[in-house]
Amino acid sequence: MVPAKPRWLSVFVILGIVLTIPFFDAYGAGEKAIKEGMTLPHFKVAGADTVDAQEYLGLKNSASFTLSEIQAKLLLVEFYSFYCPVCMKTAPTVNKLYKYIQGQSTLRDDIKMIGIGLTNKPVEVKYYRENFNVKFPLFPDEKREILDTLGIQWTPVLVVMTPDGKVLIAHYGEIDDLDGFIREIKKIHAEL
Repeated sequence: MVPAKPRWLSVFVILGIVLTIPFFDAYGAGEKAIKEGMTLPHFKVAGADTVDAQEYLGLKNSASFTLSEIQAKLLLVEFYSFYCPVCMKTAPTVNKLYKYIQGQSTLRDDIKMIGIGLTNKPVEVKYYRENFNVKFPLFPDEKREILDTLGIQWTPVLVVMTPDGKVLIAHYGEIDDLDGFIREIKKIHAEL
């Protein structure tokens, strides 16, 4: 006999789907908030909650920071949501991307990766990190400030950018060809 699932789990899943509906138009439909060639407006990210995250990003303390304060030549920023099923499905691929970058001596010092959980509370970010075994720093956007500043309408979106905010790649949805995506990043890195 199969044990019954707790009722709260079903409610949690349904609530998660309902709350993510605003993030999902069909990919490619409508105006994309982040486009290649644009420069993102400045916004503050919640402070790094561990010394490891501060050291990885080259931050001096745990205070909130802007992306331009990260010590890197290129940034990969994943905008995701704790409630986004596509984000959950893509998490292993994004983890492989991070692992690849960390394994390349020519890339690991120049490229830093973070994730921002749009509308997510710190506890949701912590759960996402633990549940999907995410090794790069994740930050909450509990008050929707980043979401509202950037006008992102759906997740996930993975942005490759310079620290001053110039968008070089804006990839929406799943990464179907990780090898091709890595080739794009390596080409951009070689041109720096």
